[in-house]
Amino acid sequence: QTNDNDWNNNDKLHQLLFPSNNSPHSLSPLSLLKITRRLGTKTKALKFFEYIQANSPSPLEPPSLSPTFEAIFEFASLEQPNSPSKLSELLATSKDLNIPLTINSATLLVRCFGRAGMIDKSVTVYKELDPVLQNTHIRNVLLGVLLRSGRVDDALQVLDEMLKLDAEFPPNETSIDIVFTALLKRDQSGRSVRE
Repeated sequence: QTNDNDWNNNDKLHQLLFPSNNSPHSLSPLSLLKITRRLGTKTKALKFFEYIQANSPSPLEPPSLSPTFEAIFEFASLEQPNSPSKLSELLATSKDLNIPLTINSATLLVRCFGRAGMIDKSVTVYKELDPVLQNTHIRNVLLGVLLRSGRVDDALQVLDEMLKLDAEFPPNETSIDIVFTALLKRDQSGRSVRE
């Protein structure tokens, strides 16, 4: 534990995070995620992220920083008010830095933007996600967001992709629950699924 103001002057921290070239130890992205989560606030997590970027002896590949940004998104989603606008700013920052979203980051963003009524933003996060990561779980989250907001045509498009014979990520029980729940409810904000 160290005061974030002392990070730049802490040789022990630097050695732990960036061991010498002949050391067999190096921090994995999972370790960075755990460390970042323990910092407790978005502000400290961002300072830690900046410290890692500035002090790494060799340039870090953007994907290796994705888990650190995942924790930053988590902290921002808990901050009230204005967490959707803070998440939007952080998403723009991650794009500017070419840091790809993890599946957990994308799921959190789709869910948070959906709750805030920012449906187009949820759809954009999903569409910009690496297709290999567009698994059944995030499709279900998006499906729920779309159906709750009355975007039935968009929801049916997601469902159609999942129902293709060669679909890599087919629907599961949760998908069925989401669709049947929407069928049983009259949606006030848009087109009803029954139409």
